[in-house]
Amino acid sequence: RAQLDDARKLMESALALYRGIEHVWGMGRASGNLGGIHRQLENYEQALGFAADARLLAEVAGDPETLAGEWSASGLIYNRLGRYRLALEHLSNALRTYPASAYAPVAKAVILQNTGLVYENLGMYREAAAQFQAALDLLSDTETQEVRRAEVRAGLGNVYGKLGDHDKANLHYVSALGVFRRHGHFGKAALVEMNLGTLDLRRGEIESALGRYQAVEELARASNVPQMLAQALLGKVEAALRLGNAGQAIAWATEACAGRPAAPMRAHCERAKGVALRLLGDLPAAGASYARTVDALEEVRAAMGDPTENPGEALFGDTRHYYLEA
Repeated sequence: RAQLDDARKLMESALALYRGIEHVWGMGRASGNLGGIHRQLENYEQALGFAADARLLAEVAGDPETLAGEWSASGLIYNRLGRYRLALEHLSNALRTYPASAYAPVAKAVILQNTGLVYENLGMYREAAAQFQAALDLLSDTETQEVRRAEVRAGLGNVYGKLGDHDKANLHYVSALGVFRRHGHFGKAALVEMNLGTLDLRRGEIESALGRYQAVEELARASNVPQMLAQALLGKVEAALRLGNAGQAIAWATEACAGRPAAPMRAHCERAKGVALRLLGDLPAAGASYARTVDALEEVRAAMGDPTENPGEALFGDTRHYYLEA
């Protein structure tokens, strides 16, 4: 975080210099960079403000690349905040305004990929698959774009899994996993491994799923990545519940919660623990876990910045987490 703060101060100085000489193009680029820094700092309102400034300045300067980039940036923020309709609107503007250039196919593929993620969050899986496939079609089948294609394939695996087409999901996941491992992208490989575990659960292959979650857990512990660890433990919770082992499920869910993950994951942890406790008949403890779930959801709602949004629907509408259904 200290490095991001230093970068923010440097970019604020750059913006002040550009303002001093009334350099509109530079002001637009500096504003966009500041928005990106604030996004990484999770200062979303400030990030949205700088993105809006950058778009206005880019229009004045005749800089369509920055204009499209800032539409895309604000779309990503709205997706992160769960404001999906606004995210789609901004990403559509990004796709429409991106200028023709040698890099345009890759840039447009990224925008389409992000649009697919928004549709996935909305539960519109066929629309998401169409966006991911359009992104894949834009990317050349070359080594330089192999990782980007693998990222899109992982997205296709997610949506085909949710559509119940397990064969297609497995095909895309396995392809993506091989690329990520070859290129040393172990964090991305772990996420695909998690999703393959979810696919195994859907097919009733519980022991195979446990093996995949265990591999992710070991990587998370070795890399000291608490969020990944919580995800792996929650996968093991689901497997334990399917095997009827509520006691083991509680132990893993308790460990996942103890890592103090971010609010969305904490809501999953507490609700999973509540379900397992309820199965054991410990209703007071289950109720306490559900109360902590509500607290975490309220944190998510506050981050969304829109009191009409329903974070519970966004978090628990995913059928991967069947055990989280109350």
